[in-house]
Amino acid sequence: MNLTIEFTDGSRESFRFQKRSDAEIKVVSRIEKMCQSQVLMLSMEGEMRIFPMANIKCVRFSPVPANAPIPDFAILGAEPIG
Repeated sequence: MNLTIEFTDGSRESFRFQKRSDAEIKVVSRIEKMCQSQVLMLSMEGEMRIFPMANIKCVRFSPVPANAPIPDFAILGAEPIG
């Protein structure tokens, strides 16, 4: 799974991580918890990175797991036009 974080200053960081066995079931729950948190935390190669949500403009996950339950408030089938 890929994760791209776009920051309010225009910079961007991308990460790749392995899906955990429970990832497809809990992906929406994890995203909801992340949105309620004041920080985004990533653990990698012996370090922990903590990104304040106030500095984050957008977080993109791809690909979305095929069986992931999508919340009712999500807009489906959106396409960029610009």
